[in-house]
Amino acid sequence: MYRNGADNLLVEMGKWDLRQEDLLMVVNFFSKVTVDADGRFSFCAAPAAPGSFVELFAPMDVLIVLTALPHPLDPNPVYAPRPVQLSWYQAENEQAALQALHSRPENQRALTYTALFAH
Repeated sequence: MYRNGADNLLVEMGKWDLRQEDLLMVVNFFSKVTVDADGRFSFCAAPAAPGSFVELFAPMDVLIVLTALPHPLDPNPVYAPRPVQLSWYQAENEQAALQALHSRPENQRALTYTALFAH
């Protein structure tokens, strides 16, 4: 029996007194689906090479909730999740990290919205 991803996230979020209205954006780092010119979805069996990573910067406290489940478009009949490593660290030069975030307009918007939420 597999629960859907939203329910898995809500179960974990409930431990922090968070509910469905607190479930905002969801990012899937572990599966990839493409859309062709006719609007058809295709599951990509190998979206990233071993050793690939994603680095996130959070200028405020963040709660990250993770879930693992088979993607609904994955044709593989066997659910075989692979290991994921999660690590975190304090930026050595926080000012340099903030300056890098100002290098793209979408980063600036994210920082603006974060500042509005934090106050």
